Amino acid sequence: MSEIKFPQNFNDLADQQTEQSGFFVEDKWSDLPDSVEPFIEDIKSIEKLTQSDIDTIFNVINFLPQLSDNQKRDVIESIFDIASQMLDMSLTDESSSTSKNSTKIVTYFLVNFCHKMENIFKGSVATATTTKSRGKSKSAKAGSFQWQEWRAICLEFMFKFISVDQSRLWSMGVVHENFLMAFWRYPLDLLESKPEGIAGTGKVEVANRKVCSSLLAYSARHLDAGSSQSGGLTAFVTALVDSMTRYEHMTSEIADLCAKSTACGKICSEIMGEIGRMNMSELSKSGGAGVKNVGCFLTSLAESSPGVVTAYLPLVMNHLDSEVYQIRSAVVTAMGLTIGFIYRECSNALNQQSADDEASGVNLRSLVRLRDDMLDILVERTRDVNAFTRAAVLKVWVSLVEHEALPVVRIGSVAEVALDRMSDKTAAVRKGAVALMTALLDFNPFSGSLNIDHYRALKDKLEKRLQDRMQVVSQHSAAESETGDERDIKPEPSEDNVTETQTESQEVMEFQDDPEIVALSAELSKCISCLELLQSIDSSVPVIEGMIASRTSSDVIEALRFFSRAVNFGVSGSARCLQSSFSLIWHQEESIQMECLNTFVNVFVTDGGENGGRALAPAEVAHNLVTLCLKCSDSDLTSFEKIVGELFNRKIVSDSAGVIQCLWKMAVNAHMQRTQGNSVSDSTGPSLTLHGPLLVLRMISKYASEDIFGASKIRFLCTSCLEMGVELDTEAMRAAAMCLQCAPSYISCATKPSSSEIQEIQSSLMTACERLLTVLSDRLNRFDTESATRGWFAVCEESVYALYHCHPCPDEALSQLITCMYSSWHTSCCDGIESAEHSVVSLCRLARLVYMLGQGALSTLLYTEKIANLAKKANEARAKLAPKEDASAVSAEGDYEANQDVEAMEEEMGMAAAADAEHEKEFNSIVELELVCNENNILGKFHPMVAYIVANANGHYAHPIIRETAVLSLCRYMSVSSILCQKYLPLFFTVLERESCERIRTSMIIAAGDLCFRFPNEIEPWTSHLYSRLSDSMLLVRYNTLMVLTHLILNDMIKVKGQVSAVVMCLVDESDKIQSLARLFFTELSKRSNNPVYNLLGDVIGNLSRDGAVENDVVDSIEGAVVEEAIAGVVHEHRPLTTEEFQTTMQFLLSFVTKDKQADSLLERLLMRITAAHSMKQKRNLAYCISRLPITDKGVKRMTELLRQMKDSLLDKTILESFRQVVSKAKKTVKGAVDVKEAAAEFDEFVTAVLNGDNTENISPLDSIVPHKPTTKTPKKKTVKKAKTVRKAKEWDSDEDDAEESDIEDDFEVVKASNKSTQRQKKILKEVNA
Repeated sequence: MSEIKFPQNFNDLADQQTEQSGFFVEDKWSDLPDSVEPFIEDIKSIEKLTQSDIDTIFNVINFLPQLSDNQKRDVIESIFDIASQMLDMSLTDESSSTSKNSTKIVTYFLVNFCHKMENIFKGSVATATTTKSRGKSKSAKAGSFQWQEWRAICLEFMFKFISVDQSRLWSMGVVHENFLMAFWRYPLDLLESKPEGIAGTGKVEVANRKVCSSLLAYSARHLDAGSSQSGGLTAFVTALVDSMTRYEHMTSEIADLCAKSTACGKICSEIMGEIGRMNMSELSKSGGAGVKNVGCFLTSLAESSPGVVTAYLPLVMNHLDSEVYQIRSAVVTAMGLTIGFIYRECSNALNQQSADDEASGVNLRSLVRLRDDMLDILVERTRDVNAFTRAAVLKVWVSLVEHEALPVVRIGSVAEVALDRMSDKTAAVRKGAVALMTALLDFNPFSGSLNIDHYRALKDKLEKRLQDRMQVVSQHSAAESETGDERDIKPEPSEDNVTETQTESQEVMEFQDDPEIVALSAELSKCISCLELLQSIDSSVPVIEGMIASRTSSDVIEALRFFSRAVNFGVSGSARCLQSSFSLIWHQEESIQMECLNTFVNVFVTDGGENGGRALAPAEVAHNLVTLCLKCSDSDLTSFEKIVGELFNRKIVSDSAGVIQCLWKMAVNAHMQRTQGNSVSDSTGPSLTLHGPLLVLRMISKYASEDIFGASKIRFLCTSCLEMGVELDTEAMRAAAMCLQCAPSYISCATKPSSSEIQEIQSSLMTACERLLTVLSDRLNRFDTESATRGWFAVCEESVYALYHCHPCPDEALSQLITCMYSSWHTSCCDGIESAEHSVVSLCRLARLVYMLGQGALSTLLYTEKIANLAKKANEARAKLAPKEDASAVSAEGDYEANQDVEAMEEEMGMAAAADAEHEKEFNSIVELELVCNENNILGKFHPMVAYIVANANGHYAHPIIRETAVLSLCRYMSVSSILCQKYLPLFFTVLERESCERIRTSMIIAAGDLCFRFPNEIEPWTSHLYSRLSDSMLLVRYNTLMVLTHLILNDMIKVKGQVSAVVMCLVDESDKIQSLARLFFTELSKRSNNPVYNLLGDVIGNLSRDGAVENDVVDSIEGAVVEEAIAGVVHEHRPLTTEEFQTTMQFLLSFVTKDKQADSLLERLLMRITAAHSMKQKRNLAYCISRLPITDKGVKRMTELLRQMKDSLLDKTILESFRQVVSKAKKTVKGAVDVKEAAAEFDEFVTAVLNGDNTENISPLDSIVPHKPTTKTPKKKTVKKAKTVRKAKEWDSDEDDAEESDIEDDFEVVKASNKSTQRQKKILKEVNA
């Protein structure tokens, strides 16, 4: 029997009636017989396959959906048994061609049975799912027939069949392509659809998928071995590519198939060629994720089998010019993986290559050339038009650097690429650029320290050595040529004209033969590449420092990671940038907080290695913390304290007790060095100061669980820091005072049970108080110089707080201290000695006295509040215990229920709230009347003297140190009592206006902010004076004023009124810091529910759009308010804005108008103002504002109504251009009714007529447009049925509507006022000027 042929489709068997094929169906059933059991029995009894058997099996499989589950099971069992027996027989040597053909036929039927069964199984699963969704529980199995089990059995048989030596079944071992198509089509369909039993992570599912992949691999191997012109190979490749584009999960499967079929070059070549011929633009338009899937395939194939991609990558390189960015990104990613593969191949070849392996050397050179070409393409693609592709290229660069697959000579150019992409507009690209620069640092092939000065010196040294060596080689070669044999060196006549190029080539050959020159050249090239890298890193430091302040979290996180590595490599400026990033610990995003904390840990707590690194020794951690603390500024110390607290609170520091012990040891050694000189040295260095370890200990004590400052530690602080020795160390004194505030307070010790430990602590605290009083009173006159006095101020602030923390009666101690200081100053004033030195002594003592008064007042307030809170808690605790005692007493008399009723009644009547109110009233009475206002109190006696010094009426107290302390002391007095605050407010703001010292004005502005928080009602009439400081001549004053106003307004401590124009002027300030802060202010203000920025825009535009000076013949009704403010003396004129400044400011502010209702209202107000404006500059400014607003249907109608009034304004080219922009915007956005479109067309016609100079009289307003009338505010009816929460939610909206209506009414008044006689206007101006 000859080799049979199989049809392409199973149903074609019935149409194939020629005996030449050897396989066909003669009798095809038109319908299923009534009884199928006899035919199934015939199948079971098959021993030798006949034509009738073929017909029976075909018909049964064809009508398989109509069979019962038991019948299906019997059919598959019979076919499987027959196929298994026939396969075993066919593999024997005695098997005939007929037996082999029968085996192939039965196997073909088995595969098609599986195809049919899968379709039935999918339908049953869908039916079961639908039934289950309707509430009926039904299994997803095809009846009682367990097809999943039989599927695994059939797959195993198919694998057994395809994996045997096909030469024993087929002629010359070539499988018929149609037979093979049935074999690979079935597992491909299974992998695509992933039915139950194939999808999942179970052992059976994984095994089934593995068998399916193996079937595809064997099929690919047989197809590759066949003819390349056959249709089977093309169909297989087409099916794979189609599956790849439709199913994302198939990309990895097909990539694995190509990796398994690396010997099958035809399959891989055809797939890559098919991908290269794809039209990616059309594929992306067709929908789905086809392009994405193709890209995933290329990436997966490059990861699993980079050798295949290396061979066939040129087939898809044309997609680098595709318009679809996904395929470009995938190609560059595959290129990166290929470059890594080439690097590994070259490394292995260099390690294993023999000297005579010439062929391997040629292959190596070709790979190197291919790598260099791809690297050039990657450099070019870093400027791709799409940001996703640029980010993908940067990821490729990072991967190459991390795998050390980048040539050393290219490191400098790659660093330049990273530096260039840091200024990209897309966050993902900037993130990749910073990550690339960080990777270049981490994996640099040079050294652990990247000091650019070192490498510059090394470069000069190598160049000199190379030049000297080349000179020596040249001289040696010349000497050899002179001493050689005369016959050997005799030149031929033709050699007289040796060219210069030949001579140079000979010299190069001589230099290449010298190993020392070759080594020096390689080392010099490496040094030059390192210098290029370092120059790029140094240039990137300021750029990355700016990214720390970015609003994009990825920028901030990558910048922190870069600086954490740069510090370890000693990059110039990185330590300063890292220190400035400590403030990120307060960031709102938790991810940035954690990254800031991790960066700190990597630099100062661990060695910065991978996976958290190795923890440093406690002594080294302590030294790092102290060193960093000493470098921090006052603002950085707050953030540093927060970071240190988080380290110990979260137990990030593994040996926290060891670190604390090392800090105490450092403090003891520093004290011994100071007292005994340099004879005692410390391992951490002799320059260690005493206050550094104490400051760190104080930070740790706030978060540590154990008590750091016990009795012995307090005594050490008194001995080491609070002794008035030969050398004054004010920083150590201040640090000791801060540490004492973290020790157990005297009050807390008094509330605890008495013990020897408590008594020892109390004794130590009293000793500390005596030392503090000695330092503050300066009995030894150690602070009588101006510099020493300024150091004393810092000591005084913390010492007074410590005194109130440790002393049992701090008010008495303060009274004695002030009396002593006053006596000392009074004595110096009454000595009668007139000299410059004596005058300085008197001023310093007076300054210390005044400073102590202010600090004492503030500390007394805080201490009183603390005592009041303790008393309140004690009263509450006593009140809770009293009812229980009364209940126990009353219960004995049998009246317990009556007592319970009394308690409930008291609770309903609010007795507890009344007690709290009484307590608060008593506390306020003490603070207002007793602390600083009562003349019987020591503090109350001196506030007139402080006010007299601040006033400086006779000029005797003009010294800066006196002025600063007196103003600060007065502000602290005012912050205690509202009576004193209201009394001295005129003096305060008078001094603020007249003071010439920048520092004093800044301090007063900050103090004014504190007073607003403390007494907002008293400060409210004076807020205009705060706004006036926004136009101060000094940058520091303006910045702090804006900062204070920002906090006050955003915290609702003061209301935003007409003075907001002064804040708007900050948007065009000469300082970038002030501009950024002003933008932040309006951005945060716009987030309020009522959008205050919109409500203020009318006044802002009106004020800023005017000319600088008020015209004598122009006064509108708005100026009535200006007249009243001028009479009150609170108007502060602003400089007029230039056109560019006005447009920049308004563009920013009008961006907050987002609602159509707001845009319509503001447009109407601006249109009225532009018709009433007299100045052309004001009209232009108002027209620009109109052009920046969103235009709605209502806005188009309103502009059409006011055509006649605006005709004169449209004659100006600038105004006309603005309205042309409005017309252009209206055409794009207006989507209203017919009348609205007609109104827009009429407005366009009118503007065009004005532009062309045509007659506009013929253009009349449309009849369909109802003229707009001003709406009057009508009282709204209250609906009782509405919920209270609804009324609250609508409160801001109603206020906004009222504001709009009032603004419109005001604008109508403006229009009316513009028509009044100029005589009355001039009269008003004369009255104002008078």
